[in-house]
Amino acid sequence: ALGAVMQTMHMPYRDAELRFLLAHSGAKCFIGMSALQDYSPVGDAVQLRREIDTLSCVVTVGEGVEGAFALDDLLDHEPVDDLPTLMGDDAFILLYTSGTTGNPKGVPIKYAWFMNNARIAVDDWEFVHDDVILSAAPYTHLYGLWTIIMTLYVGATNALIPLFTPPGLMEAVDQFKPTGIFAVPAHIAALINLGLWDKLDAANLRFIVQAGIIVPTHIAEAIEDKLENGCVIQLFGMSELQAGSYTQPSFPRDVRIGTSGRPPAGMELKIADSG
Repeated sequence: ALGAVMQTMHMPYRDAELRFLLAHSGAKCFIGMSALQDYSPVGDAVQLRREIDTLSCVVTVGEGVEGAFALDDLLDHEPVDDLPTLMGDDAFILLYTSGTTGNPKGVPIKYAWFMNNARIAVDDWEFVHDDVILSAAPYTHLYGLWTIIMTLYVGATNALIPLFTPPGLMEAVDQFKPTGIFAVPAHIAALINLGLWDKLDAANLRFIVQAGIIVPTHIAEAIEDKLENGCVIQLFGMSELQAGSYTQPSFPRDVRIGTSGRPPAGMELKIADSG
């Protein structure tokens, strides 16, 4: 769920996590980076292929790794022209939760659920094709993955960073000039605590989305005060339902700062006690 997005943000999956996820999902192919800092995800996947019967293909992005296909080589092939026709009820992704109480739980998501949820948010948040969206959240979680789908809907640009660090985020903002940032309160707090927040170039920013935990008032206010041409957007979501509730740019300032808004069209939420 989005509530624990920070738990793996600074810890790329290693051997134990990959072994569980690849075996549990019955994955046939693994695509990963040849090197991420001092670690080779593809190197581990090549070794795991000997243990996991279903895993028959490993593809590396970056430098070549023995035992893996190079993505650059695969891109030279002619595109496949006999792909199946997909329907809204077809399986889209096996989305794993953060595993806060044990191993991650695989949540099967249909195309219609994921795509319609993102499409509605695109309209509510007034995304346009000129937008440049930067996610500080990892793409192994719903939050980061959702941003990619949203940008595809309108033909916008998704600015990618391999791993969040406060200086790295600052550099990405300077380089890509994003119009929207998806982050959690800890990201903003890190910039504030390190004295980087005042240096952040927010001229192009229309919004910064906050999710993951209850957003502290001072963080929401800091974003509102920083973005002269934009605002804070609060989002509540879970792997099981995608975006369950959020604020919108048209909402009053006090609503954007103090609430997670309301459910998108077609979704109903209720408050239930633990019993």
